[in-house]
Amino acid sequence: MKKRGPLLAAFCIPLLITLIICVNREIYPFGDQCMLHIDMYHQYCPFFTELMEKLKTGGSPFYSWNIGLGADFVSLYAYYLASPLNWLLILWPRGYVIEFMTVLSILKIALSGLTFTYYLGEHFHVWQGARNAGGASDTDREEDGSAPSGRCGILCGSSVRCGVCAVRVYGGICLESDVDGLHGACAACDSGIRAADPG
Repeated sequence: MKKRGPLLAAFCIPLLITLIICVNREIYPFGDQCMLHIDMYHQYCPFFTELMEKLKTGGSPFYSWNIGLGADFVSLYAYYLASPLNWLLILWPRGYVIEFMTVLSILKIALSGLTFTYYLGEHFHVWQGARNAGGASDTDREEDGSAPSGRCGILCGSSVRCGVCAVRVYGGICLESDVDGLHGACAACDSGIRAADPG
């Protein structure tokens, strides 16, 4: 199974849901509302505006006289502004910082789905052998009649015989299930912390 399809879906589905919410709530660019309100006006907008000015004019990255009576800009940058996506402010017009923050929030939600799906795929090795993820058909049987080896679950990503072993993950602890009397058939728990099956 190629990565492109699941990764594209992981980006587009959160993007579509967020855009539908923005249309329904008349949030920019579909209205004149914004996602953030109180913290945006008192914190984020002034901080983003100052970052924009520093990026466009080359001001000091260490201190700012434009925030309150003056403030350490390094700590503000580290806490509020350190996302590399915030550097897109360079391309944005000066008078539209609030609109930039709304567009950036929508983009970050979509990218969160994409990056988390990529992490799950790489961490649990679901990109290899994913053709067996839905189970085995009669034509995919091994010589002995059992289901072929493959990646059987997105949570455990183990190389097991599909239909023989089920693995459940609770809080990062890998728990084996006794399926068809074949307890211990799953290789996924070999690398995890074993515990008794609660059910």
